[in-house]
Amino acid sequence: MKRFSTWLTSNKDKYSALRDDLGKKVQEADAVYTGTMVRQPDPSASGGYKLVPLKQARGATRLDAKIKVKNLGDLLQDALVRYWAEVGAPVYANLGSTAAQRAMSIEWDQLLHAPGFSGLEAYIAKLDEFAKHFSLKKGNVALWEEFPLQNPAAAEDAFIPEIGKGFNDSYNKPEVSFLPYAGDIQVETKSIKDFEEGTGGSGWIGLLVLGQRTGGGPHLLYLIPALHMEKHLSLPHAPGADPVEQWGASGHHEAITRCIQQGRIDTRKWHKTEYNRDGKVQLGDASAMGCVMGFAMVKAYNAIGHQWAFTSGTLNPTGTGKWEADASGVFRMTVPGDQWCIPKSWAVAIWKSTKNWREISNCPPVGLPPNK
Repeated sequence: MKRFSTWLTSNKDKYSALRDDLGKKVQEADAVYTGTMVRQPDPSASGGYKLVPLKQARGATRLDAKIKVKNLGDLLQDALVRYWAEVGAPVYANLGSTAAQRAMSIEWDQLLHAPGFSGLEAYIAKLDEFAKHFSLKKGNVALWEEFPLQNPAAAEDAFIPEIGKGFNDSYNKPEVSFLPYAGDIQVETKSIKDFEEGTGGSGWIGLLVLGQRTGGGPHLLYLIPALHMEKHLSLPHAPGADPVEQWGASGHHEAITRCIQQGRIDTRKWHKTEYNRDGKVQLGDASAMGCVMGFAMVKAYNAIGHQWAFTSGTLNPTGTGKWEADASGVFRMTVPGDQWCIPKSWAVAIWKSTKNWREISNCPPVGLPPNK
C-alpha cells in the first residue's frame, strides 16, 4: 500500500492534481501551529500567565488563535479522508477475511485519533508504518472477543475502550487521595437526547461539574457535540447538531462557555476564587476555577462501541487539583492536579453513567471502513 508521505507529495498519480499542493499546505500550517507563542493563563505562574507555543495552549487562549489551529485541523482531516478513499479503501475492500478487515479498521481508528501525537513528522511516520504492515491476522492484533467488557473497578482484565487505543488499555490511572470519588452523577436530559440522536463516529465533549465545589448536590454531567480537532479526527455530526469548535483542547472551554450562556450550567454557587471574588464567574475564567473535570466520547460506529478519553488539558489540571480556602474564604489551588487525566474512580463513575446509551451505526461514516 502506498505510504502516506509518498501519496501526500506525489504529483504523478491520477488524483494528484486534485490535491492542490495539499502536502505543502499541511507543512505550512503545522509550522504556524508549532511556532506561534501565546499568553496562557496559569494560576501557579507569576502574574497568573505564561508564554507557551500555540500547540500547548488551552482554553480561551487557544480559541483566540483558532483560525491558525482550525487551518491545520481541516487540512489534516482532508488529507486523511482523501488518503483512505484513494489508497486505503481499495485495499480494505480486497482483503480476504473479516478478521483482516476488522484489524485494519482498528488500526485506522487509532490513526484517526493519533495516540501519542507529538508533531506532524511523528504523525506521518505512524501513517507510513500503517501502510507498510497493517495487521492481517487475528494473532497480530487484539480483537474485542478477547476482552469482556466488565467493570474496570472490579476486574483486573476489564477495560474502558479509550479513543484511538483499541483494546490495550484498562484505564489504570492513579487515584488522588484528597479527591476520592463520592456521591452520585446526574446526567442532563438534553445531553442524553442529543447523544442518542447523534451519528456514529461523531465526537463529543464531556463536562462533569463537581458537586462539592459548586454548592453541593450531585455531580452534573453534560455532553456537547464537537467538531474534529487537529489530532483527533472525529466524523461529521448530523445536520442541525450545532457542534462546538474543538481546535485542540479549546473544546472543553468552548463547551463550558456555551452551557453557561444557555443557562444549562449555573455558576452562582461555585466556590469563591481569585477569578470570582465579586461572585460573578467570567466566561474566560470558568475553565480555571477547579469546578469541572473534562472528558470526551466518540459515539460507536464499529465493533469497539462507544469510546472515551478521560483527559482535558484545559480542565483537569485544576479540576483534579486540591483547593483550600484561605483566611478570607477565597479558595486557592494548593496542589496542582494531573495535567491531563481524571482519577480512575471518577472515570469509572462517568463510564457507568454513559456506557449503555444507545448506539446507532447502521451506515459507515465517510472516510472509514464499513461496519462488519
